[in-house]
Amino acid sequence: MKTVITALVLCGMTSGLLAQQEVPKALIAAKKVYVVNASSDGAKDEVKDELKDEVTKALISWGRFTIVDNSALSDITITMGKPMPFKGMPMTITDSKSGKQLWQAAHKNIWGWPTTARTLVSTLRSYLERKR
Repeated sequence: MKTVITALVLCGMTSGLLAQQEVPKALIAAKKVYVVNASSDGAKDEVKDELKDEVTKALISWGRFTIVDNSALSDITITMGKPMPFKGMPMTITDSKSGKQLWQAAHKNIWGWPTTARTLVSTLRSYLERKR
């Protein structure tokens, strides 16, 4: 029981620290985004394209970023990574110029790509809007 309580306290402290972190200026200033799907090595192109398309649709619906099809033209790159056991599908945002990681979140893919994409973009949106 003591271990469980300690773990809960540490988790609460960690999430509190994360909530206090400043949003990277590069993420706040970003206007153009390039979306990459690196979620599977052997997946058929249609499967990989579907996830990228769903993330792109969610970003367009939000209206915060302009989607570009070349990383050289982007301010940030959103990469959908390989699903992680017990954590789900990761979305990582990096500065396109420096390669520095700016943000990351994951969502368990229970209901399919559209839900995963919308949830991750919504999580990003909440993060950015909360920090303004």
